[in-house]
Amino acid sequence: MPQISKHPRRYEHGELLSNGSFDALRDRKVFCMTCDSNSFAEVAIREGARVFVGFGNIYFDRKDLIETGKWSKNVVDITKHRLRECVLSAILYAWEKNLTYSQCIYRIKLLINIANDNLILGYKHHRGKKFYHRAADNLQLIKEGIRVWGDGDLRLYD
Repeated sequence: MPQISKHPRRYEHGELLSNGSFDALRDRKVFCMTCDSNSFAEVAIREGARVFVGFGNIYFDRKDLIETGKWSKNVVDITKHRLRECVLSAILYAWEKNLTYSQCIYRIKLLINIANDNLILGYKHHRGKKFYHRAADNLQLIKEGIRVWGDGDLRLYD
């Protein structure tokens, strides 16, 4: 079983997966939206995961982002909210339309583009527009890091 932090609010301080626990992913199809998720992909596939969707080397931990001075709590919250909307919508659409994992990723990227347009254009006259523009920048970085490992031609409900 993967190692899970003892306290649910402190998950960011422990390892969700460790080198000895990747066998729990055997014969599974994985969407991994954690920091450095693509770094887990090769091991997960080698340990038997059928397909693994990684979201790049983006750090979602607010503390890491805020310390850089470029991101604030608002930016992180906006980014996470829009990303969750895009991923959930794409997965539901892919499930209904019997799409493959690779096609689902294209759908996620399309929805991120639409979310970015909405963040930039929809808030161009908003007082806090810099937060929305920074969230769009962050979503763009995440989009560029999304990758399918393993058999991307599997259908979501195969």
